[in-house]
Amino acid sequence: MSSEDRRALALALSDESTIKQLSSSGKAARDKRQDNQALKEAKEKAEAKQKAEAEKAQGQTG
Repeated sequence: MSSEDRRALALALSDESTIKQLSSSGKAARDKRQDNQALKEAKEKAEAKQKAEAEKAQGQTG
């Protein structure tokens, strides 16, 4: 990377609107990861409950 390229990159990354955009994008990505994790945990909990109920029903009929 040339010194001109580094200078242009530094200028772009220090631009207030760029900083706000990168910050906003990072926050949105973090929020999406948290939402996906919560959905995954809820799904796993529901599947475990369903499995336990099925095993209980199997035990009562078997």
